[in-house]
Amino acid sequence: NDFNRCRFVSRKDGDPSGEMCPVKIPSAPGANRSPEEYGQLRLTEKIDVFSAGNILYGILTGHRHWATSSKRVIKKAVMSGHKPVIPDKFLQEPSDRALAELIDRAYEKNPKRRISAWEMVEELEVILKAAKEDGRDSLRK
Repeated sequence: NDFNRCRFVSRKDGDPSGEMCPVKIPSAPGANRSPEEYGQLRLTEKIDVFSAGNILYGILTGHRHWATSSKRVIKKAVMSGHKPVIPDKFLQEPSDRALAELIDRAYEKNPKRRISAWEMVEELEVILKAAKEDGRDSLRK
């Protein structure tokens, strides 16, 4: 995950738009970054949504995303909008398919179109409820 990118983000003084101050971090090494981090673009809370997608991928599959790829290959794939594939064997239950769809939305390349953290929480609650109705006590494999 890349939850280690903590920054205090304040509103611009005197700016009536309510826009957050842009946050940029000059380097984004590693295999768990969002497209905007790799591209050294303006960062928002959506980088954490992308990271949550990485975590949910691991919960669903029991594996790290891009497990056999180098950091360089991963960066190129993420920057071009490719998403890790979820094998069909992990999509047998309706709640698993719903989780896979949520992961796909978290991996949206464009942060403005990416699901919000709040939407993710709401959808996870629905998915967990459905899993319990299917007789499962969690989404963990």
